[in-house]
Amino acid sequence: VVALDAVTGAVRGYGPEGWAGSLVVGPDAVYVGVFGEGVRPGVAALDPATLAVRWRVETSAAPSMGLARGLLFLTGAETVAGQARGGSAALDAATGALRDWTAGIPLSGVLLAPDGETLYSTYIPYDEDEAPMQVAISTRDGAELAWAADARGGGAKVISRDGTRMFLGASVINSRFRPGGAMLDETAVKAVVIAGRGD
Repeated sequence: VVALDAVTGAVRGYGPEGWAGSLVVGPDAVYVGVFGEGVRPGVAALDPATLAVRWRVETSAAPSMGLARGLLFLTGAETVAGQARGGSAALDAATGALRDWTAGIPLSGVLLAPDGETLYSTYIPYDEDEAPMQVAISTRDGAELAWAADARGGGAKVISRDGTRMFLGASVINSRFRPGGAMLDETAVKAVVIAGRGD
């Protein structure tokens, strides 16, 4: 991790060794997923001024991360702090303590609703014949939420600032092949292709 002056580009400091995966900036810390040769995968909370490590938690892989309600949500790591978590977990953002939250299914990627109540991610099936599927998960209890879209395939996703629309790149929306991008409302009932062509 390297800290740069946003105006001049001057180097302000260096963080822990290893490659930086996901980066999340919180009000009091910078969180980074680290990995690399000779470096155990994990998550570190860094002081934003000095990049000194405040806490570090080992994971089975460098996870994707998102911050909401004082929790750091992780996906993409089967084990966190030595405990099997099924591909999703939450850490206390201040201390790094592992919390009880987990979705219990293998997930990849973190996109949080602006209110922090919903985590959108890609479910990665154990069966290689099944396509990955977009899911909505409660950040309160890890339950999969009723979500109307059958959005399959990976792809980038972003959510509008007001939390009412999601834009994603997926190959199949509601059983129709639709290469390009799609826009969904918060319930995922509406699926509108915004780029590409459908069949």
